[in-house]
Amino acid sequence: MLQDMPRKEIDSVLFESLRALYRFEMAKERLFGISFMDIFLLQYLRTHSPCCMGDVAAEMSRPVSTVTRVVDRLEKKHLLRRRKDPDDRRTILVELKPRGVEIVKEVEDHTYAVIMKNLERLGQDGTAAYIKTAVSMPEILKIPEGGESHEKFER
Repeated sequence: MLQDMPRKEIDSVLFESLRALYRFEMAKERLFGISFMDIFLLQYLRTHSPCCMGDVAAEMSRPVSTVTRVVDRLEKKHLLRRRKDPDDRRTILVELKPRGVEIVKEVEDHTYAVIMKNLERLGQDGTAAYIKTAVSMPEILKIPEGGESHEKFER
């Protein structure tokens, strides 16, 4: 099916998908008053807390200096805290504070409610297609190790 679509149409479909994701994330930023990067970090820490700064930087594909600024911002909002690792005082751990846990729950509840409401309009087949796509997204959007440039992707 995809092979039969003209490239211009594929590009349009992909952009509309990206636009929908972008608008969805921007709405969450406005609603919760924190950036997409903040939300991502809080959601990551929900299942990986406490976590060392280096691991956070690797997960976010950002330098430690950038992650430090994000952590500073969220620490000022009392959503997370830093502490030294008791086993290795050189390592700084980041963990959610109770208010951070609450915000993550609010963000995830909002996401769930919006998606479930919108899926009602798609019916059973549309919902199944969405779930199949959502489950496949990590593989569909997988970037080769090292984030090689687009010239190195197979065409």
